[in-house]
Amino acid sequence: MRLWLLDADAVIKFLEIDVFDKLVALHVLHAASSVITEIQYYRRNGKKIPVNFRQQYIDTGAVIESTAVIEEIQDVLKCLPPLKRDAIHAGEMESLAILVREEALMNS
Repeated sequence: MRLWLLDADAVIKFLEIDVFDKLVALHVLHAASSVITEIQYYRRNGKKIPVNFRQQYIDTGAVIESTAVIEEIQDVLKCLPPLKRDAIHAGEMESLAILVREEALMNS
């Protein structure tokens, strides 16, 4: 099954609770470039653990990276109510733009 990693916070939590590698083993994972960039470290037992997400998961092919162009992101922004536009972070916004473009990611 394909899974879309919509937000860096979810990925960081999966790393914290030591289930991310299990997801990698069981699913085809996709993430937006801005989400990948946001993942710098996670915490475990009160310790800050650095992670080179790109090297460990993208470069190895464990997670598939996608990128939205600015026009795609602007199109998504136009569809959102003005009060909600500031509540959605860059990673989530890029993820939504990619999902609009690649509907097949939502149907598997």
